[in-house]
Amino acid sequence: MPRKVVILLLLLVTPIWAAKRALLVGVNDYTYLPAEGDLRGCVNDVTMAKELLVSKFGFLPENVKVLVDGEATENNVLQAIQDWLVTPGSPDDVAYFHFSGHGSQAQDFNGDEDDGRDEVICPSDFQPGNWSSIITDDQLNVALGKVPARTITVVLDACHSGTGTRDLSLSRPRFAVFDTSRSQTRGLSLAKPVKKGNKGAGSGGAGRGDQRQVTISGCRPEQTSADAWIRDGFYAGALTYYLVENMKKAPSDMSYGELMERVVRDVLARNFSQVPQVEGEIDQPLLGGRDVEAVPANPVVAVVPFVLVDAATAGKVRLKAGYAQQVTRGSVYAVYPPGETAFKGPGVAKIRVVSVGDSWANCVTTEGGAVNQGCRARLILSGLEVDKLRLLLETPDAVLQSAVQKAMTAYDFVEATAEGQRFDYRLQIRQTEGQVELALVRDGTPGGSVSGNDAPAALAALRPQLENAYATKCLSVLDNPDPPFKVEVWANRGQTTDSLGSAPDEKSVQAQIGTLIRFNFRAEKTCYLTLIDLDANGEVNVLFPNQYQPDGRIQAGKVYRTGIKGEMPFQIRATGPAGREMVKVIASLDSLDIPSLKMGQAGPAGTRRIASGSEFVRQLIYDLTVSGTAVGDSLPVTRTDKWVTDYLIIENVPNVP
Repeated sequence: MPRKVVILLLLLVTPIWAAKRALLVGVNDYTYLPAEGDLRGCVNDVTMAKELLVSKFGFLPENVKVLVDGEATENNVLQAIQDWLVTPGSPDDVAYFHFSGHGSQAQDFNGDEDDGRDEVICPSDFQPGNWSSIITDDQLNVALGKVPARTITVVLDACHSGTGTRDLSLSRPRFAVFDTSRSQTRGLSLAKPVKKGNKGAGSGGAGRGDQRQVTISGCRPEQTSADAWIRDGFYAGALTYYLVENMKKAPSDMSYGELMERVVRDVLARNFSQVPQVEGEIDQPLLGGRDVEAVPANPVVAVVPFVLVDAATAGKVRLKAGYAQQVTRGSVYAVYPPGETAFKGPGVAKIRVVSVGDSWANCVTTEGGAVNQGCRARLILSGLEVDKLRLLLETPDAVLQSAVQKAMTAYDFVEATAEGQRFDYRLQIRQTEGQVELALVRDGTPGGSVSGNDAPAALAALRPQLENAYATKCLSVLDNPDPPFKVEVWANRGQTTDSLGSAPDEKSVQAQIGTLIRFNFRAEKTCYLTLIDLDANGEVNVLFPNQYQPDGRIQAGKVYRTGIKGEMPFQIRATGPAGREMVKVIASLDSLDIPSLKMGQAGPAGTRRIASGSEFVRQLIYDLTVSGTAVGDSLPVTRTDKWVTDYLIIENVPNVP
């Protein structure tokens, strides 16, 4: 075929003049609300979103407009939609709108809401009771409906955003009272969140004509969205944080539906009382996938996430990324020239992170040549920041509390926190008939109490629960931010073995006690896999390897299933107690030689109940670290090109008569 014809055909099928445009709005500081009405994580949200769009999805920095705090007034937000997304837009564009801030509800006057309430978002000049200071879902629907882009994504991290829009009311919800008679917070139940609908959060749900439109919202209409504590000193929206985290790791063909299954699972796993929602064309790939190219100045979408060098001098480097971009202390990055997208080879230098802030990280050069502003850095070694198990001691007896706190110093994986500080569990303490009684409170429900003649004896009796609580905490945060291949774990549930065959695949499962559950897992590459169940009792059970696959080695692409004759025929049921459990899979290209896998009480078909959760986690992390050692400031550092994780959540609920 003549060269000119080939070029013509490429021009016909590739919209090279398409643009990727984004408008990001984040409000922490509300002009007309008291100080307690301000938020802490919304500006971090838009910082994370911008970095994601530029570094992963090919948006040019100049095509991403950000409005924060005083800039984000009602008039400015609506005008920016017109000036930034509508007027310069074209039908081939990819458009992205993100709002993080307060949300509320107000009386519906046009009758399009079944519950009689409009969902509203609150710009920075929001005034309670002032109709002209809010943006209703109807207004947002009209404004965004004018955007000519073929693909438009709307993200609303605010309260009551399930059909429109965070609540003022964990972490502080993002809700502002507008109409006192209408605004309210309700309880929720776990339900499948991914759905298609006709009325989305300012988007209309399903697309208009050829427009493929998706709306992602922080919660159901009656719920509140958390302005969430992520780590000490860093806040973000629960939706935004886990949305960005999963989009960073997403392959180019991941759909919005697949993405949101993971986001919902992550939000539930961290015990936030909200269920994020998605509506619209959820089967399409994220942000248009690869069928819409960026403008010629930035023609290639980087599949590998990167961060930018903000400044560099005399062996010291400052990254334009921090906690908001999941940067961790001890991590090592390979540095490449500005504009790099392939990230092949060792790069021009290597740098190690020594301190981290909200959106910055200080590094030192460990090898290689000069690093300049604008260079791109790719993560190659990930620092694992694993905190101790934090306990809030609850007792009116100051002497008894002091005795327990002193006894805790014998356990290097546990520490006490004070009232008002973050904690993982409450530890209820009392003394009766000369015995010290302790009860570990998980998700608001005390576990089985233990006792001893004194504080050290009582803590020794409690140690198994502490061990497993620590293992649960560590495994829940154990993740590879740049995995080399894909691994999946999912579940089916039913009352009989036969019913499992037609049961849907789920990553967030609600199961009544006694329900039969099948676990399934698969990896893209031949690897060594460990499947761990952290049950509602806080106990650690290793389901794989087992007697059928004692070395834990699995074949690429093959689905492995429990409860299948000839594979892993042992049955698993939700046995209780009521509560939440996690099933986590860790796959590694190298064999995981963890001695504690051979320890503990034997279960069905060679599965194991681990006796020491803290020792198990230590050995697991040790096996994943570089050369089995810690690197940099005594932090364990793992190779991102060697392993990957996935997990699912099971909500055990009592039987309903």
